[in-house]
Formats: sequence, structure tokens, C-alpha cells
Amino acid sequence: MQITDEVRSFLCLSPDNWQMTPGERSALIGLLERLRPRTILEFGTGYGGSTAVFDRHADAVVTVDVDNLAPQLLATLRHTTFRQMTTAMAAEELLREGRHFDLALVDADHAEAAVAADVRHAMRLADVILCHDAFYPATRRGIARAVHGADVFCDLEFVPGVLHRRGLFGGFALIIPGIAGGERYVYEPRVSAHPYLSLIYRWGRSLLWPLPRFRAWR
Repeated sequence: MQITDEVRSFLCLSPDNWQMTPGERSALIGLLERLRPRTILEFGTGYGGSTAVFDRHADAVVTVDVDNLAPQLLATLRHTTFRQMTTAMAAEELLREGRHFDLALVDADHAEAAVAADVRHAMRLADVILCHDAFYPATRRGIARAVHGADVFCDLEFVPGVLHRRGLFGGFALIIPGIAGGERYVYEPRVSAHPYLSLIYRWGRSLLWPLPRFRAWR
């Protein structure tokens, strides 16, 4: 197998404009191929890495950002409409237009209040919502704030984040409005608003994991 330039870029072995880890990229593409959304809303265009992927998988993409950091890339996308405005303004416009989306990605301002507002808007506009950088403390608190008391399924670690040298980053939260929060699931979602508790839980499980197997062998 030859490691092409495209593969090197996907694996973050060479620079590109997609601000996600290889694991996050793989998870996002896998979800797109499973859900096959026809319409996608993106809050936070950035350099257009995920926008370009959405454009290849959907019939219509609306991406929103206050800055246009990728004008040349956006000009090449056939199914994408870029709205240069705040996410709040875009949400109001889309609601007035009666728009609804199969999938939304929230990846704009990572401040707690901004994330909470974006998630609340997304829950009114989309059937399935992904939130990037859900392991970043402020983002995680914002998501938890937005879904608190709502009739939604929420897993704050649908794709777990990482402990980076600069702090806690990455990961995806998954939100599905309209699914009763009290239902029992085969897979128990992680809902704690505190990422450090999640890290402690992970470390504790990794330390205790050999014990049940040791007892079984006895």
C-alpha cells in the first residue's frame, strides 16, 4: 500500500486546513456514511476542512462564520452556502426561512455562553447534532447547560477528547433531540459536565481493569 499525499494529509502527517485529529476525522466521515444526511448546518467554518467533507456528502450545506478565512476553498464547493454573520443571526434567519437540517456541527465560539446558545439553536434546526471540542471545559459546560432539562439524548464523549500539553481538547458530543432522556440504552452515555472527572474515571478504570480478569482466572 502506498501512503499517498491525500492519506498523509488525512492522518495529519502533513499540514492541511482541517482542524481535527485523525480519529475525529474518521468518526465524522463514518457518521456521514452511516447517516447519509442530505442537508447539513455548520456553525464555525474556520478554514473549511470539515465544510469540504460535508460538501462531498450532502446535497445542501449551510456554513456560518463571522470571518471568511477560506474564500478560495468555499468558492469551489458546489453544494455549500456560506453566511458571513454571527451564529445567532444565522439561526434567526434559518428559522424564519423554515429551514431544517439532518445534521448540524457546532464548532464556533468555544466560550461557555456562546456554545450553550449555539447548541440551543442547533436543537431547533437539526435532527442530529455534533459538537466539536466537547472535552474543552468551557465548551463542555456550555453543552451541558444547553441540554439540561431538555428532552434529548446527549453523550458528551461520543468521541473522547484528549489531555493535550495545553489542556483538554478535542472530542465530539452527540445530541439527538426528541429522544427521551429517561430511556435505557445499550451504551450508557457520558453526561458529566466536568471533563476532569471523566479523566479520573478513565484512569481509575485502566488501573482496575486487570482485577476482574485476574479473579476469573483464579
